[in-house]
Formats: sequence, C-alpha cells, structure tokens
Amino acid sequence: MNPMKKVLFYLLSATLVMSACKKEGCTDASATNYDSKAKTDDGSCTYPTPSDNTKPTATITAPTANTEYDKGDTIQLHMDFADNVNLSSYTVKITGGTWDQEITSSISGTTASAQEMILVSTTTAAGTYTITVNATDASSNVSTDATVVVKVTEQTTDTEKPVMQTPVVTWPLAPNAMEASTPNKVKVQATDNEGVVSIVVTLTLKSNSTEIGKTTLTGTQITDPKNVDQEVTIQHSPQGGVAEYDMDLKVVCTDAAGNSAEETIAVKGKF
Repeated sequence: MNPMKKVLFYLLSATLVMSACKKEGCTDASATNYDSKAKTDDGSCTYPTPSDNTKPTATITAPTANTEYDKGDTIQLHMDFADNVNLSSYTVKITGGTWDQEITSSISGTTASAQEMILVSTTTAAGTYTITVNATDASSNVSTDATVVVKVTEQTTDTEKPVMQTPVVTWPLAPNAMEASTPNKVKVQATDNEGVVSIVVTLTLKSNSTEIGKTTLTGTQITDPKNVDQEVTIQHSPQGGVAEYDMDLKVVCTDAAGNSAEETIAVKGKF
C-alpha cells in the first residue's frame, strides 16, 4: 500500500474509534430513550409518567342527616372534592322508595366545590332517601362514596281553629265597660297548633250595628302566636253625648291556614 494511503487509513480509523468512545446520549437504562451505545450522558433522558393510584375524596357539606323536605321543596346539595393530581367529574345518585335519579357533571383541578339544586317531585312518596356522591379523577380513580339520608314528609292540611278564651276589658272601666275617647285595654287569650297570625278587635253599636272602633294586630305585634295572652288597645268616639250605650266587643283570631275563631261579649260604652 502506498505510504501516504496508509497514513490516511490509520488517521481515519483512529478518528472513528475516538468518535465511538465519545458518543453522547441517554445512559440511564430506566429512561424511555436509553441508548446502550452512548458513552457520555447528555442530559436528554426522559422517563415514563408515574402511575396515579390515589383516589380523590368527596364530601357532602349540606344537607345534614335526616333533614326533612316537603313535596315540591328543593334540596340544596353542597359538595367538596379533592385529588392529588386532577379531578375529572362527580356523580350524584338519589335512591329509595319511588326516587331513582343520577346526575353527573365535570370538574377539574386538585380541589373543587359544587352545588346541585334537586327538586322533590310532588309525586315523591313520603319516606327516607339516600343521596350518594363520588368523584372520579383524570386517572379514572373513583372516590369512596359520601352519603347522607334525607326525609320526604307528607304534607297535611291544618284545619284546626284557634281555641279562644272569653275576652275581658281590663282598663280603665273593668270588667265590661269601655270609656269613649280613651285607649281601652282588652285581654285576648288563644292557643293554636300552628300559630295565630291575626287578631282583630271590633266595637259595634247594638242599636244600629255600626262599627265604631277597630284594632288589628299581625306579625310581630302578636307576642306568642301559639299561646296568645296579651292586651289589645281599642278606642271609640263618643256617641252624640249619650252617657251610656250598649256595644258588642268581638275578637277574631286567625291562624296561618286561614282558620278563624271568634268570641263576642256585650259591653257598656260610657261618655
């Protein structure tokens, strides 16, 4: 071989050997791009994403256990969720009796809060129902169920009238006389299973049935709606200079359902 060619051959061989010795790449066998021929690590190694086996969590914050609802009411369901990586969705199930409903909605992030407004149908049977909530994360891990039991009650119509005691004039001309142009006081007593919402006291002349005085109490003016025991003030005008005249004092108590009871007593008007 020509001496010059020999020299070139040896130089090329040496270069190839040196290049092979210096090859760079990923030298970590656990990496997805491991290069078994690389002699020098160049920092290019990539690794598989670790598997997420952690379940998310689901919590029901409202309603509380055994909360009662009437037919037609709305259940306000409040929920909190958390996950170590990323939430994906939640599912709500309502089961029991005649009710079987499922709601699914998307969520994201490591924490989330959600609310569902659930209508209690007018056809739902009275009884207990279970609300179940769970969450699913981006790796399809499903949380442990969170549950709460609620009650649907049967609506009843209140037909009970208030129970009244005979009213009594207490001031200034007790027991059953009333002074004109003066705030007279009448003791009213009544009980009701749901509560009295209105008290109406009227004065009517016996001679011609003309109403000459009236007082109405409603709302917070009634101090104890279920056990009324209070004085009501009523006033009337003088009747043409007549010193004494006959009147009817009527008290009507009405409850929230519209049931009414009344008591009427005869009183003397004095001028």
